[in-house]
Amino acid sequence: MSFLKTNSGRWGSAKWLIIVAGILLLYFAFISGLSTNPGGFYYDEACEAYNGYLIATTGIAENGTSFPLFFQCYTGGFTQWMSPLFIYMMAGMYSFIPPSSLSAHVFSASLVFIATLFLGVLAARISGRWIIGMIVAVTAMATPWLFEISRMVQETSVLSLGIVLFLYCLFNACRRDNWKLSDNILIAFSLAIVTYAYAAGRVLGPGFAFGLLIFAINNKRALFDVFKTWAIYFVFLIPFTYVYFTNGAAITARFKEVSYITADTSWWEVIKEFVPAFFGDISPAFLLLNGDHLHRHHIPVMGGIFVATFLLAIVGLVIVLLRHRGDAWWRFVLYALVISILPGALTVHRQHFLRLLALPILLLILTVPAL
Repeated sequence: MSFLKTNSGRWGSAKWLIIVAGILLLYFAFISGLSTNPGGFYYDEACEAYNGYLIATTGIAENGTSFPLFFQCYTGGFTQWMSPLFIYMMAGMYSFIPPSSLSAHVFSASLVFIATLFLGVLAARISGRWIIGMIVAVTAMATPWLFEISRMVQETSVLSLGIVLFLYCLFNACRRDNWKLSDNILIAFSLAIVTYAYAAGRVLGPGFAFGLLIFAINNKRALFDVFKTWAIYFVFLIPFTYVYFTNGAAITARFKEVSYITADTSWWEVIKEFVPAFFGDISPAFLLLNGDHLHRHHIPVMGGIFVATFLLAIVGLVIVLLRHRGDAWWRFVLYALVISILPGALTVHRQHFLRLLALPILLLILTVPAL
């Protein structure tokens, strides 16, 4: 018996060593080539990296404000406001690592890599099979949409991680009859990450939070859990609310620049703009053939996701509708899929990878039933 226990312990240790080695191999493959590809440093990337460096070394942002919640980049007619999480996380990195475009790119890519790993763990939890988790994780790493976004030093790296963490925490909670207080806190915290991470998150965060009511249908006890989560989420949003009322431009300026919705736009005009925009942002030609037309976001030699991923997601969608429509988790995934299209559909720019970043993540989750 002792011999069997010893060998079992050795196999367990070896298994974990193999897993760690496999993850490290995938990581170094994922970040390879970052010293030369992409070349250059886009001005938005430089702004975020520079402010991260300033916060790390002086605590004062580019515009002279100490530890701001939102960061002003540039002045005059080109003024932009950047969300805080990515810049403060970069500041933490620059406290130990010398600043450079390479370190900034590696940091951004690492966040997306971690998001793909968590997506694989979530797929394994949903399916009960680690092999499916591995397939989803590796597919996510190779998906052009996510891979190319990881090459940009921008807030979307944090947004991708926040979306996956939210879905992971929500799945853990919804598989229990009663949500723990830790579930409420973790779900609310991950929603706050989504909201603070990037402009699109200001649509996704509240949209996902509202969708939690799906878990309360015919379940009064779950309704109390949803209310508790909302209350904690609101506490996390107090600084956000303060900025909105004291410097609203930091939060709303970009939306006003890119949206067709104005104070003078009628509801009918909004609907006429929204419907074709919504369906245009999920057209198969965009997803499978062309991708984002901005070369900063996408190399136009293929679509944003693989044909196999798209087909598996369609099969998974059918399976969910036929077999799992009574499962609150899968109802939420379908709801979140619709919400993921809104940040792009509310703007004048069609088929924009950054604003639609939640879409490929949810499509990858929908491949799980098919797999």
